[in-house]
Amino acid sequence: MQTVFEIVKVAPFIDFIRGVTYSKDDEVSKNGIKILRANNITIDNCLDLSDIREIGINSKVKPSQKLYKNDILICTASGSDDHVGKVAFIENNMDCYFGGFMAVIRTNEKLLAKYLYELLKTNNFRVHLKNQISSTSIRNLKYDIFESFEIPLPPLDVQQQIVNEIESYQKIIDGAKQIVNSYTPTFVINPNWEMVELGEVSSLMTGGTPTSTVKDYYEGGNINWIVSGDVHKGEIFECENKITEAGMKNSNAKYLPVNSVLIALNGQGKTRGTVAILKCIATCNQSIVSILPNDTKQLIPEFLYYQMKGLYQVIRNITGDKERSGLNMPIIRSIKLYLPPIDEQKSIVKAIDEELHIVEQNKKLIKLFETKIKNKIARVWGE
Repeated sequence: MQTVFEIVKVAPFIDFIRGVTYSKDDEVSKNGIKILRANNITIDNCLDLSDIREIGINSKVKPSQKLYKNDILICTASGSDDHVGKVAFIENNMDCYFGGFMAVIRTNEKLLAKYLYELLKTNNFRVHLKNQISSTSIRNLKYDIFESFEIPLPPLDVQQQIVNEIESYQKIIDGAKQIVNSYTPTFVINPNWEMVELGEVSSLMTGGTPTSTVKDYYEGGNINWIVSGDVHKGEIFECENKITEAGMKNSNAKYLPVNSVLIALNGQGKTRGTVAILKCIATCNQSIVSILPNDTKQLIPEFLYYQMKGLYQVIRNITGDKERSGLNMPIIRSIKLYLPPIDEQKSIVKAIDEELHIVEQNKKLIKLFETKIKNKIARVWGE
């Protein structure tokens, strides 16, 4: 299918403004000029303002290097193909400038900035960059590379209709993401409930890693071998990493109890302290601990899982939330839990399961409307 719109080079419809160049010596701790850099654009093309650098107020900056409403901020240089060409849309004037490895795209009266922004998020733009940028250690998006990018150009009113439709879908996505990202299992605590240490009511075990240089321990393996990153799945029915029978016999890896709760002892970012519940036959490495209730008439695994999920921050704080030091078996055993009567545990699990069903529906909603956006843009391209 061909696009019904005229295909034009983007150059006549935009200004491409390079950012402020500065050195490490120009950086100050406070009271400087705020500068956005490549890491202020997320991989999914959103603005992240959690880490903003400041440079001395005497640094040479131009008014054109400040961020204004309807600017498209773009990463122009990076050591990674994934980062060069990242874009973010500036919704309102900002008291910020942009750095030397960045640029801003400003459109004229014939091209809506938000429409161009949607086109720059597509694979068409990624392919254009990949074909144009030389394979050096630093990927560099020069202006002549950008100006040669071709886009379908509908009339302004049609551009606006396209943007309006996409924004309506995005509002649904954003609302659903807020539900998904903010949901944490919670329940009302009865102060009369007994409190116990985890080690009093459960058994703990961990695993091991077959020697990585022995191919026979991994190649052709069909035994699930869980590593720290797998805990983010929540419920683990399968994992990517596999080991062989030989790898298992020649290491400390061992089969974990199905329905045990798994906790990551260490790992980058948010992994440490994250829990999952095991729903398949699997082994694990030494960075995972499996926790199995000793008596399911006293403690059911699902209640243990939801309670430990709710204790995520408490568990991380034991060794310091921002520290790199990991958890260990003695620490895990000493974690204190509420132990309500078994019937109350079951009622709590049922209520949380119903809430999680709603969360899962919102995840499906996100995928559905992300697909709608992709399909809308694809039709604009004539795909």
